[in-house]
Amino acid sequence: MAENYLYWAMRRVEWVRQLLGSGDYPVVVREAQECAELFLKGILRLVGVEPPREHDVSNSLRDNAHLFPDWFAQRVDELVEASRWLAENRGLAFYGDERQRIPPSHLYGEAEAQQAWQYLETIRDVCQRLWQDWQAARQGGRPSP
Repeated sequence: MAENYLYWAMRRVEWVRQLLGSGDYPVVVREAQECAELFLKGILRLVGVEPPREHDVSNSLRDNAHLFPDWFAQRVDELVEASRWLAENRGLAFYGDERQRIPPSHLYGEAEAQQAWQYLETIRDVCQRLWQDWQAARQGGRPSP
């Protein structure tokens, strides 16, 4: 499951990058969140943690930081911030503010899409390094410095 989550997350990053250039800013926020969720749930599974059945896995990351290498644990606060922001904006980016009848396109512009992309890049980079280290260790290699 971990490998599958990470594989699909990596595949979807390019799609999010393309969306960013299209001007579909609410869709960027929504898709960046889904991609980030796959990355984070994948790395939780990698260390044997069953991820919560919710979109924001920040509490699980924080609670299980001790299971990760030190370099990763030092970046958990960044991942928590990213996961929370993306999860908080997920629904609004998809549905808009239904009570006030404000569509997503009026709530999310380029600045929010760029923020979502930056958070996704951070999550991708950290999770990709962990994934590569895990694969190297599995094959008898050495983790990255």
